[in-house]
Amino acid sequence: MNSTQLTKIAAAIVMSLLVLIGIGKFSSFLYSPTAPKTPGFEVAIVEQGHSKQVAEVAPIVDLATLMASASVEKGQKVAKKCAACHTFDEGGKNGAGPNLFDILNRTIASVDGVRYSKAMIALKDEGVTWGYEALFEFIRKPKTYIKGTAMGFGGIKKDGQRADLIAYLRSLSKSPAELPK
Repeated sequence: MNSTQLTKIAAAIVMSLLVLIGIGKFSSFLYSPTAPKTPGFEVAIVEQGHSKQVAEVAPIVDLATLMASASVEKGQKVAKKCAACHTFDEGGKNGAGPNLFDILNRTIASVDGVRYSKAMIALKDEGVTWGYEALFEFIRKPKTYIKGTAMGFGGIKKDGQRADLIAYLRSLSKSPAELPK
């Protein structure tokens, strides 16, 4: 390679850079941004009472209406999520968790042979039972409803699925509990 070829390569590189700089200056001229008078974004804050915010975030669920339209068959399908740790047969063995036959209105942590967390035992000592509301909220997210529970299940978010599951659990009894009113 001789000096003429090196000069041509250097000239091509310099010209390419000059063209790129020229294009940048031209595009800045075409699309010149205007700076705002005050930096940042304006955020509109609407003053609302605390109760309105809570009502919008967590609407109150009419459990009686949900339970009236709940499906035992759908609940049996949802219960497959529970089958890894629980059994459903009358007189069935306990798994990692207690047998769930006839759970509605049963005292919390009252099945023999199951190691319950201190939080569950404390509720048993208070005489708390698995009513519709308690089961409904516990199944939503167990660790939030009973802080300190050993149950590792993440929960079921959909209200309808929880109602279906409770309808199925209700059917697992010789004398099913009355539906909520």
